[in-house]
Amino acid sequence: MIQHIIETLKKVSHKQQDEEEHEAQELELKRKKSSDGSNKAVNPGDLDEEEDSLKKNEAGARKMSYLSTKGSKIIMDEFEERVDADWGVYWKYLVSNWMWLAMLVSIPIYSLYAFCGIQSTRYIGVWVDHIQEEDSYKKYVVLVLIYSLGYGLLVTIGFFIIMMSVVNSSNVLHRNMTDKVLRAPINLYFDKTPTGKLLNRFSKDINRIDAEFPFNLTFLVECLSWMGATLFVSAIVSPWSLLSTPFAVVAGFLLIKYYIRSYREMTRIESVTNSPILSNFGETLSGTTTIRCYNKQMEFIDKNHKLVDNNLSAYFWSQSLNIWFSIRVQYISSFMMCVSMALCIVYKASADSTTIGVLMIYLLSLQANILWF
Repeated sequence: MIQHIIETLKKVSHKQQDEEEHEAQELELKRKKSSDGSNKAVNPGDLDEEEDSLKKNEAGARKMSYLSTKGSKIIMDEFEERVDADWGVYWKYLVSNWMWLAMLVSIPIYSLYAFCGIQSTRYIGVWVDHIQEEDSYKKYVVLVLIYSLGYGLLVTIGFFIIMMSVVNSSNVLHRNMTDKVLRAPINLYFDKTPTGKLLNRFSKDINRIDAEFPFNLTFLVECLSWMGATLFVSAIVSPWSLLSTPFAVVAGFLLIKYYIRSYREMTRIESVTNSPILSNFGETLSGTTTIRCYNKQMEFIDKNHKLVDNNLSAYFWSQSLNIWFSIRVQYISSFMMCVSMALCIVYKASADSTTIGVLMIYLLSLQANILWF
């Protein structure tokens, strides 16, 4: 539907452009006839009016036939456009439809969720230590059941709040995008913007916001909660283990700063190489009869294969960057685990075995949380 609207607007734009150029040519001829030295009386005021009208129509014709600054291309190459998303873009997305309020509500919920998870694991260990006592079964099973129910209920509520806020924000974003596109200037936007770029924005990018972003945001808050809970338990067992945290945070910050620029560039290249695939697919479908008439099927098939190969190449390097980053993150998390476990062994007399066991469990999951984060 969007592609049909774009094609219709382009036809209207070209028709208006031809009419403006035709009027400009007629005015030019009238001007030459009026100033060719004939004996006819000419009113200077009429000449001035015609000259002003000619300048206006020439300016309108230049505006309608606006070309890109590089060469004589009308359709702009998407590789030429580089947009860096600053923090203002993220803030604008968060404040749309009160999403920031949902984040403020979900963070305490996920903190309680991590607390319930730790307590349920801890009371299982306490129950094992007091299994020979009378009525220990009823007492500790009830506690574990309460914390487990709270664990499941809180994660459900937090996930529902984030999901609904992201869906509402996505609706607002899609509505704003549609309004901007439908009200965009014909000659300065639709004549220059590739069709595949528009389809890519309304398909792949919106799908990422609808399908991937809610889960990624939920996992982000969840991982931060578990990381905070792990550091809290580690501080209870051995406060000295927190000395390794500043070094890990600084190393992680420098690693992310070094990595994120290349990752954004590869993600941008992957996105812009996907637009020509959509454009070529739409052009091939609309011109199937002509392609078969001139027996150019293999040429278009080869072109499609090259476009797909370019996109897959960008995807391959993007995944390679992810693997490179994950290996370095594993080094940092392994360092924190080694320091914390070594200090737990040194200070084992100052903490009970149950708390140390809980810490060991969450230290093993810390690596996965840091890696996802």
